[in-house]
Amino acid sequence: MKKSKKLVQALLLGLSLTVLSGCGLVVKTDEAKARDKAKERGVVVAEGDRGIKVTMGDVLDGYEKMLITYKAQFGEEALKSMADSLEQQKIRIMDESLRKQILNLKAQDLKISKDSDAIKKKADEVIANFKKTRGEAGYKEALIAAGYTEESYRAEVLENMVQDQLVEEVTKDLKATETDINAYYAKNKLTSYRHKPGADVYHIFFGKKEVPDAKKKAEEAKAKLDKGAAFADIAKEYGKDTSAQKGGFLDFIEWDSKNYGADFVKEAQKLKNKEISAPVLTSFGWHIIMVDHIIDKETVLPLTAEIRNQDGKAITVKDDIQQKVLSDLRTKRMAEKLDEWEREYHVVRHPERIPMKNPPKKEETTKPQNTSVPNTSVPKP
Repeated sequence: MKKSKKLVQALLLGLSLTVLSGCGLVVKTDEAKARDKAKERGVVVAEGDRGIKVTMGDVLDGYEKMLITYKAQFGEEALKSMADSLEQQKIRIMDESLRKQILNLKAQDLKISKDSDAIKKKADEVIANFKKTRGEAGYKEALIAAGYTEESYRAEVLENMVQDQLVEEVTKDLKATETDINAYYAKNKLTSYRHKPGADVYHIFFGKKEVPDAKKKAEEAKAKLDKGAAFADIAKEYGKDTSAQKGGFLDFIEWDSKNYGADFVKEAQKLKNKEISAPVLTSFGWHIIMVDHIIDKETVLPLTAEIRNQDGKAITVKDDIQQKVLSDLRTKRMAEKLDEWEREYHVVRHPERIPMKNPPKKEETTKPQNTSVPNTSVPKP
């Protein structure tokens, strides 16, 4: 009788726990939650030979860093509205992590090391330029906004430098032929090399009008320019934005451009070729502006025309096309190599193991979503 009574009590207890659990009244302990979280982070979402392994933890860490960056750029409300589309980025993060591991293995095979003096020097230059452009406080703020510590940022720059050198090694035989260049020009001259009236515009930005000494610094810099100092040198000394490291070069700006403030463009348009303005206040803040290569009427630039590249250096249209064609060839080569190396390492993806509200179709997850050539010339933050 006692045994049957205990059995009934046990059954009733089990039933009550089941009911309570179904009602959400049995709450997991913190320890149980931690175990579940650790288990989820350990789930393998991609794997291959030579220790290649991407876990859910890698994906979640990358996703969290991405959310921090997006929140800083767009705000929390915008982030909520983008939640479903951002979730799809987990697949891209998986592919990116996988791609890094493959590239690092191939770099090891070619004895390309982040500990080499040359790579350390390049990484230090990237970080030093970034600090100089942003200032020490701005540099640290940018890292926080992008989800980095100083140590993790330097580690990523070093890793990217290694991958850049690997790309150089794998693609060093590629050349852009005259036929390639002429074909590209014929196809793109009316879109990429047709300029409406405008000019190459340079500026030195001294800060917003609220910055106490911005105007004073602008007047000080103008005095040096009036005495013959080079504009590029003064831009590097005083400039407070990313153009400073390019000698103040912004872009070829067409006078009807909507990409720059109307008041800024109006001030630039007043200047003659190579003329330097007095300090001017726009809606952005205090500037000194210079223009060069003014174009008065719509023009299709010939292959021999001089333009400025992204670093503000003078090159010809032909040089620019050569770089673009070579970049396309390198991107294609690296995509082919990554496919080849994935087969070599027997890489398998498990995107179905990544929990998402609206998972992409299977065919959308079988290939990496980004096979472009790594580029670390501009720091991510």
